[in-house]
Amino acid sequence: MYPLVWTHTIKKLFIPFIVFQMTFVFYMNVIAIELDANKDSETLIVIDFVFMAIMVLFSIYFLRNELIQLWADGFSYFLSGWNYIDIVPPIAIIILVFLRIFDDGKVVVDDKGNELEHNDHMMGAVQSIATFFMWMKFLYFFRFFESTGYLIRMIVEVTYEMRSFIFILLITIIALGDSMLSIAHVQRGENTLPITNFFEAAGYSYEIAIGGFDTGSLGDEMYLFVYILFLVNTIFNTIVMLNLLIAIMMEAYTKIASDSVGASYQGKCNIIVENAYLIPDQEKKDLIQNGKYMIVAINKTPSLEDQSTESLCKKIIEQNENIIGLLKGK
Repeated sequence: MYPLVWTHTIKKLFIPFIVFQMTFVFYMNVIAIELDANKDSETLIVIDFVFMAIMVLFSIYFLRNELIQLWADGFSYFLSGWNYIDIVPPIAIIILVFLRIFDDGKVVVDDKGNELEHNDHMMGAVQSIATFFMWMKFLYFFRFFESTGYLIRMIVEVTYEMRSFIFILLITIIALGDSMLSIAHVQRGENTLPITNFFEAAGYSYEIAIGGFDTGSLGDEMYLFVYILFLVNTIFNTIVMLNLLIAIMMEAYTKIASDSVGASYQGKCNIIVENAYLIPDQEKKDLIQNGKYMIVAINKTPSLEDQSTESLCKKIIEQNENIIGLLKGK
C-alpha cells in the first residue's frame, strides 16, 4: 500500500508543489519587487498578471485536494498539524493575490513619517504567513524520503517532548520580566529600563535568557536591585534551564533512536492515512483482493508494553506462520 501512496503523492502533490514553490518564490522576490519599483511598466503588469493567475490555479488545485481530504476524514482532519500546513498556503496566496489586484494605490503616512500604500502592512503580513507555510510544506514532503524522513520525525518528537519544559521556561521568563517592569515604573531620568508594558518586559527577559547581556540598559536608579534580577535571569534561565533543555532533547533523541524501525513504519502508516484519498478506488480494489491479506490483532498486555515495535512485529509474523501452518494442515 505504501509504495502506491508514495507514487501518487509524488505525482499529484510533490512535483506540482515544487513548480508552485518556484513560481511563488520567483514572483515574490523578483516580479513583485520590480513592479513596485516600476508601476507604469506595461510589460511587468502583464507578467505580474500571468504569475498571479498561475499561483491562483495552483492554489485552487491544492485547496481542492485538502477539501477532498476534509470530506473523507471529517473532524479528524483538524487533529493533524500537518493539515494546517497544507491548507494555509493556498488560502493565504489567494488572499494575497486579491489584495494586489484590488490595491487602490492610496498613500498613507505611518507613525515614523514613512509613506506607504494603505494596505501594504496587510499584504506584508499575508505574504509573510504564506511564505512561512510554503516553506514548512516543503519540509512536509521530506517525510516521504528515508534519508530526511527520520530527521523530520525526530524534530516533531523532540518538540513534543519539550512541551512541559517550554511552559515552565515561559513562566520563569514572565516572572523575571514582570519583576523588572515593576522597577521600570519607578525609575526616573533618561537612562531607564527599556520596557513600558507587560509584553515588552517578557521580551526583554527572553532576550537576557538567550544571551542579550546589555547591562548598560538596566538604568541608573535601583541599579543594584535590577542587576540582581539580571543575575538571577542569567543563572536560572540561561545556565540551568537551557542546559536542562539540552538534556531533555538528548533523552528524547535516545528514546526515538532506540526504536527507529518502529518509528519509520509508524511514519509510513501516517502517510498512508493522510494521502490514501489520492489513490483511485479501482487501484485500491486491484491492490486489496479478497483473501490475499490476513490481519492479526494482538491484545496490548502489560508484558508487551516494554517491548520494541520491531520485536512485536516479529511476534506477529510468527503468529501468522503458525496460523498458515494450521490452515495447511487442514
